[in-house]
Amino acid sequence: MAVTISDIAKKLDVSPSAVSKILNNKGHFSEELRKRVLQTADEMQYIPNIMAKNLQHKSTSIIGIIIPDISEIFFSGVVNSIESYLYEQGYQIFLCNSHEDVEKEIDCVNQLYANRVGGIILATVRNEIPEDDLLFRGDIPVVFFDNVPKTTKTVNSVCTDNYDVGKYAAEQLIINRHKKIAAIMGKQSESGAYDRYCGFSEVLSKHGIDFEGRFCDFKEDSAYEATKELLAKDDYSAFFVASSKMLHGALKAFREAKKKIPEDISVIGVDVADPYDTMFFSITSILQSERKMGQLCSELLLNQMKNENTPKTYHVPFTVTEKNSIKKL
Repeated sequence: MAVTISDIAKKLDVSPSAVSKILNNKGHFSEELRKRVLQTADEMQYIPNIMAKNLQHKSTSIIGIIIPDISEIFFSGVVNSIESYLYEQGYQIFLCNSHEDVEKEIDCVNQLYANRVGGIILATVRNEIPEDDLLFRGDIPVVFFDNVPKTTKTVNSVCTDNYDVGKYAAEQLIINRHKKIAAIMGKQSESGAYDRYCGFSEVLSKHGIDFEGRFCDFKEDSAYEATKELLAKDDYSAFFVASSKMLHGALKAFREAKKKIPEDISVIGVDVADPYDTMFFSITSILQSERKMGQLCSELLLNQMKNENTPKTYHVPFTVTEKNSIKKL
């Protein structure tokens, strides 16, 4: 059971108020009493109740982060960047995983408000957030990343230029002379997935190329089923798969269909990290900058907490890893 201020006070036969003030370096007490309190707290392995302090004060050194899927490499990378940056600035994080569930996300927001966090960095799964939502009713600053919801509020948001992501993928397939193209895209209720689809489809349309697309939920299973369906429908020469988890589902379908990459099917993906080339083939991939995104989210939130910025949407440039998964026809 955790040691409390009252436990220390009882052992020393002094008031809990005196112990609290000494532990927080407040008030005027004798050097002897101050030394006894600090020594006893150390001996009893007292750990300050940060959440209790949050309830007592309006400001806090805890920053809440809500993401939809901690197992997704992209989100874990952004969280790692946020934590590293905020730690250097004297802040700790309170991480929530919404599991792509709107109701759980709302519950996470409630928890963070109840604990009086100093700010919230949120990768929302909601397409639209009304102005009277709890997220906006309080005085806690918010920064969105990855998915920018529709809202009448002026908000800070950080994302990759996903239109350019889709555009780049289409251009690579066109350059390599592919005309029978399929795509596994994310759900269109999220801004990033919608923008990727728009960039991809508009570039192909300008070149007079039709493509067959399927919209999935960013998970392996749905991408696997969608890819199987497409492979049974036609003999496509190239696939654009718009997230790393969906790529794993697509790869399973390719393997079952005995389709080799790039001999039978060319593939370009998003956020497919294989830094040590451990796969028996490597996928050309568009990579979002998790480090830059996390750092920018943190900077914007801290500035917002100090009322030092004008909210707007910020775009982080992407990079590309050129591998051997696209065949020139």
